[in-house]
This record gives sequence, C-alpha cells and structure tokens, in this order.
Amino acid sequence: MMQGNVVMLHLLLRVPIGAQSFTEAVGEFVIDTGFTGHLMMPTEEVEILKLPFVEDAIHILADGQNVLLKKYTAEIQWDGQEKAVKVIAGGDRRLLGTRLLEGYDVLAEFVENGTVRLTPHGSA
Repeated sequence: MMQGNVVMLHLLLRVPIGAQSFTEAVGEFVIDTGFTGHLMMPTEEVEILKLPFVEDAIHILADGQNVLLKKYTAEIQWDGQEKAVKVIAGGDRRLLGTRLLEGYDVLAEFVENGTVRLTPHGSA
C-alpha cells in the first residue's frame, strides 16, 4: 500500500526518484486522472536530476492543444519496487498519471488533510 494526503482537494503522493538510492525525492506529485502518462515534471527539475533523454514527442493537452515536449526516463520507487517510467518535461506542476495507477485501487478522503491510499487491485 502507498499513502498520500489531500491538500486543497488535490491528491498528493510522494514518489522517490533515482536509480541507486531513491534519495532524490523531488516532492509530491498531484494524482491527475486526466493524464494518461507516468509522470510529468517541470523542465528545471528534470534537468537538475539529469534524467536520460528519450525523444521529443507531440502530446495533447487537456485543452486539446498539441505541443512538442521532451520525454525522459527515470527509475522510481513504486509500491516498494524499482520501476522504470517515462517522464514528460513541461508545465509547472508534478503530475502522476493513470499509467502508474493501472492495476491499483485509489481511495481518497476528500477533506483537507485527508488520506489517499493506493493498493494493488484485488488485495484485501
């Protein structure tokens, strides 16, 4: 199980990034069910972490706009395991998308300082 918090009605989850020690936790990510990727981070943070570049790719934003954004790879700690993910550089917020939520149940207490719980689907 992974656990986060509700702040200003945003579901927040801390995701440690870094292939070796996972000590480079850049902070909390907003769980964004409208984003179908893994993670999105501001370009400055991606550059600080020196994530390996993969490609430039066109992405469709929520307003329907097509934009060219850079895609990187990262190792994260996800539910106690190392996991390779794609990180899109752009925007001004850290977003966690549904690609990471796939196979998990999300339970959120939608009150200030409420708890967010992610558990593998079907686990008791």
